[in-house]
Amino acid sequence: MLPYLTNHFGNPSSTHRYGVEARYAVEKARRRIAKLLSLPNPDWAIFTSGATEANNLYLRGIVELRRRGGVACHLLSAATEHKAVLDPLKEAANAPGVELTLVTPDSEGRVTSSELVDHLRAETALVSLMLANNEIGTIQAVPEIAAAVRERSAAMIHCDAVQAAGKLPLHFPSLGVDAITLSAHKFHGPKGIGLLVCDPDKALAPLLSGGGQERNLRAGTENVAGIVGMAKALELAIEELEELNTRLVPLRERLWASIASHCPGAVRNSPSEGSLPELLNVSLPGFEGSRLVQALDERGFAVSAGSACASSQSTGSHVVLAISGGDEARTRGALRIGLGRDTGWAQIEGFAPALAGILAERDS
Repeated sequence: MLPYLTNHFGNPSSTHRYGVEARYAVEKARRRIAKLLSLPNPDWAIFTSGATEANNLYLRGIVELRRRGGVACHLLSAATEHKAVLDPLKEAANAPGVELTLVTPDSEGRVTSSELVDHLRAETALVSLMLANNEIGTIQAVPEIAAAVRERSAAMIHCDAVQAAGKLPLHFPSLGVDAITLSAHKFHGPKGIGLLVCDPDKALAPLLSGGGQERNLRAGTENVAGIVGMAKALELAIEELEELNTRLVPLRERLWASIASHCPGAVRNSPSEGSLPELLNVSLPGFEGSRLVQALDERGFAVSAGSACASSQSTGSHVVLAISGGDEARTRGALRIGLGRDTGWAQIEGFAPALAGILAERDS
């Protein structure tokens, strides 16, 4: 990234040599990402400021075109989606002629194809379902669900693949969806750069006006350094994926066993099978997750009570609330623990005793 933050700082829309250098870097990165994700065409890779913008661009873009045409619009998703999907859908559903159905998943956060298709209507325009949950790690059977939707509906299918990127193999054609969204910082890339994968020739109303960048779908000067960094980070993440996952699963399971041993009453929210290896979500009913986060931070452990994007909210995890059947104590006591390439056995062995010590202090 450094050359594009220093010597090659041209605007990729400019036609002089500095701009041409920057444009070449952007298009080279786009081709690299297209190859890594097996995209039909590099033009399907649309760069944004992050996955939140990418989600909004696609979801709002589909709805806006339907509204302009005066066509009734039904939206279908799950109650455990990220707020960057749920909030745009809920806001869109406030408009006349737009309705939203949110399916409640099972106790492990899974949505079945049969349950989802039961909610399809003739006017269903969009189905959105994440590939892997960002709070509890549940992996959805997106290819199976997408195939079932295709048999019964002409709806566009969107998949928030943000948490899955760099942790699961991502072969875009195999997902069977129309669009996916990614964020570079989820696979050790720079923050502030995201990706929408979709066919740019299919009608989509842009969020931003003011320029023809990104195939007229995302106006604004491209973040050249971020784009270059995203492509390289994705390449490295895919190279390391199998080795990293093989290492993290035993760490995650040892961590849970240690928590269960040291903290009686702890509840595991993450599935033991069919979930991302780097996420473990547990609940300590009777305790406040936000306070536990602060106490653990003081002891050198950086965890969260839910999505980092919703850390300022005190209502607890909407994901845990949905899978627990509305259990507020379990929801308030939830901890989201992330493992990564730098996590080692010493951290795993030290976590549960530290947590148990905090719980004992709170009880005393």
